[in-house]
Amino acid sequence: MPRTCQRAALLRPARPRRARRRAALALALLSATPLSVGLGVGVTLAPQTARADAAYMRLPELVEHAEVIAVVQTAWVEETDVKGDHWTYRQRARVVRELLIKGHMRRVDRILAEKDFECARASYQPATRYLVFLARDEKTGELVTLNHGAGNILVDDEGALEWSYGDERGHRSLEDVVAELRGMVPPPPPLDASRYAAPPAAAPAPATDQAIAACECAEPTSSWGPSPLLAVGALSVMLGFAAGSALGRRRKRTAPPR
Repeated sequence: MPRTCQRAALLRPARPRRARRRAALALALLSATPLSVGLGVGVTLAPQTARADAAYMRLPELVEHAEVIAVVQTAWVEETDVKGDHWTYRQRARVVRELLIKGHMRRVDRILAEKDFECARASYQPATRYLVFLARDEKTGELVTLNHGAGNILVDDEGALEWSYGDERGHRSLEDVVAELRGMVPPPPPLDASRYAAPPAAAPAPATDQAIAACECAEPTSSWGPSPLLAVGALSVMLGFAAGSALGRRRKRTAPPR
């Protein structure tokens, strides 16, 4: 074998080692840059945020975060495509409120459901009763179901449901569950009565001595008697007629004969 070929054969095995060293050095330099730190934090936090959005809440957390807890009955459901604050919803249900446990809800309202989270999502059937835990989507302003598929619990015709929270799980009556939830919901703050009270009536002005004297000295007048103005007018007319008659008689006496 020529000497040049032997030298090349001896140097070939060292090339992979040199490449590995260069790759390790480049990786060490990259890990020390701020860009790598940001990428590492983003990669670390993104799955945690996604898991937090998709995590299930226990009953105390669910009652605390729910803006509305109610028993409703669906009137009808329809397909939709609404982009919410975090999810896209494929169903809208119009429901009639039967019992309100927490929050404020109209007698007839709408609920968005079937979000694009394939693992567990809530859906509604028409003419069906549900116990629902709802919140209001900030982007659309509509009510949405909390806790994925566990936020709307079907109530059967006998008034019972399959309860999956707390210690007493299984087939429970709706009345027992409602009583338990009412015990967990904090009472509303008392109304400020001063905001709705009528303003106090003004106190009557104290009577002065002059006003009391004027009332005592005033003579009562009868509404049926002649008024002073009418009497003065009649007297003026009578005096006028008398003066006119006297003047006429005087002129007749002093007139010269014709």
